[in-house]
Amino acid sequence: MIVHLRLARLHAGGGATAAPATADDIDELAHVLGVPLPPTILAIYEDHETEASGSGPLRLMSPSEAAEAITALRDFGVPFDDHELGTFWTDDNSNYAGVFASGDLAGRVFKIDHEEPGPEPCWRSVESFYDALLDARDSGLDWWDLATDYPREPADQRPDDDALAHRLFALYHERPDSPVGQRAVHQALALSSATHEAQVVSLLRSDDMWIQERAVQILGHWRWEPAVASITEVVRNGQHNGRTAGIHALKRIGSPAADAALRSLSQELGDSYRVYC
Repeated sequence: MIVHLRLARLHAGGGATAAPATADDIDELAHVLGVPLPPTILAIYEDHETEASGSGPLRLMSPSEAAEAITALRDFGVPFDDHELGTFWTDDNSNYAGVFASGDLAGRVFKIDHEEPGPEPCWRSVESFYDALLDARDSGLDWWDLATDYPREPADQRPDDDALAHRLFALYHERPDSPVGQRAVHQALALSSATHEAQVVSLLRSDDMWIQERAVQILGHWRWEPAVASITEVVRNGQHNGRTAGIHALKRIGSPAADAALRSLSQELGDSYRVYC
């Protein structure tokens, strides 16, 4: 299994310090999760039960710690389906990473920021997550500095991601006000590429400030020059989150048109412009 290559690198850095998890502990964690553990997680726990605090920006929790975290996060109301929420790593400051344990996103890896928990995937696989985690460990970076696979680049060629984003956008349009639909649109935005430009741009008109903000952020991440006029309109007339994200997106795009839009907005909005910077 490819994950064993990452475990060898983990061991080489002294990160994995405990014996393998027991079968009973693994079974209890699976019982709390409500679905079988992802195969990669099972392989990790069969290699070692936990990791030392301070061995990297995030450490593997023991099965009992993971079960407690999953239960607590469910009670807290994070925007995940219960059976998706395979939370296995922590920074010991109420931030987590985990694997979607079921559903369309199964096998992809998410992170939970306690200040703003979101349901988006961040890595395509546990292997990709471990590459980012170990690179960060070796470079002395914090967990929020980890390189991620999502949001995607606009020209990223991943037909499976494109197909899943398409299904999630459709689910949102079918059930826009439901928790399922709300999760779906945030996940679709993270998975989107230039193939979904029309769907992303349409969400700039969303009445939901979080959706509007995220759509703006995705276009800024892409440095998407064709969206400059639409983002400028959000800064003029959108909601607070969208307006703030819009200014940052225009700065990130950095094209002559984006720079001209920022100068114009600064003059139009006066003191209020600085509020959104």
